[in-house]
Amino acid sequence: MASESIALAQCLKPDVVLMSIGWSMKNEVVACREIRKEIPSTKVVMLSSLTREEELLISILAGASGYVSITTKIPELVRAIRVTENGGTYFDWGVANRIIGRLQEMLSSPVENWQGISLFGREKSILSMICEGCSNDEIGFRLNLATPTVRNNITAIRAKLDVDSRGKLVAYAIRHGLCSDLEEG
Repeated sequence: MASESIALAQCLKPDVVLMSIGWSMKNEVVACREIRKEIPSTKVVMLSSLTREEELLISILAGASGYVSITTKIPELVRAIRVTENGGTYFDWGVANRIIGRLQEMLSSPVENWQGISLFGREKSILSMICEGCSNDEIGFRLNLATPTVRNNITAIRAKLDVDSRGKLVAYAIRHGLCSDLEEG
């Protein structure tokens, strides 16, 4: 699916691509990153039925210029497309408010919560895959682990980093360069 989206965008060179995010969002992140890399003038607006904070962070890292809920009314969706087409960014108000609140909360956290903590190889791999938008099942498949084992590892990582959400795990990874492959797009 990602390769088809990329090939179609390369052929048509649209001003804006409206990309629907699936459950795992991995293919969409790859497609968004590649489209932005290959055709920098093409903007990508992510359309999602979920409003997970990590989706928004990962979408931004992949190069998305916008992120809207699937429940957005048509006039608002048209506005999002026009804003991004003209070089701006557009994020669904409800999602943007939540992510801004989370970022402010994270930035106001004491710096020592984010320093001096080391992750083991498997933990770094899992965190990197979370940044890619992989589900627990996908992480398990890629690492040859049972899904409950992946959940246990994520719980351990969250406890070690003293964070309470996947979004904060992504923020940690960004701060420590563990999502650097997503920042290149």
